[in-house]
Amino acid sequence: MTTNIDWGSVLLDTVKELAAQPGGEPWTTVAEGIVRLVEENTDLKAEIERLRGAIDEDCGFHRLAAENNQLRKSLQRVIGALQLAYRKHHMGDETIGWNELSSEVGDVLADVMGDKEFQKWLEAFAFT
Repeated sequence: MTTNIDWGSVLLDTVKELAAQPGGEPWTTVAEGIVRLVEENTDLKAEIERLRGAIDEDCGFHRLAAENNQLRKSLQRVIGALQLAYRKHHMGDETIGWNELSSEVGDVLADVMGDKEFQKWLEAFAFT
């Protein structure tokens, strides 16, 4: 069986008992120091809890930062696909095949739009 013993209180009580004995005046200073440490510890615990609350509130910032990173990655993929298309169409780069270009642009569009939206977009151009 585990017990929760507050060792700070035990120490303080012991020091107070020593201070109450004849000649125990030096222990009074020790007891006062312990009281200050306990108070500071309590203040630190309260500050830690306040900061934890602030961090929890700040989770929105972390979510936005993650979304920003995802958007940057998506933008880099879009830029890469546009560069590939520019090289093929404007510069006449024969090292890029039509299938390669089509695959890259389609993959990027699906990633950026989402698979369902990309499929709906493709279906809008389907010839019957």
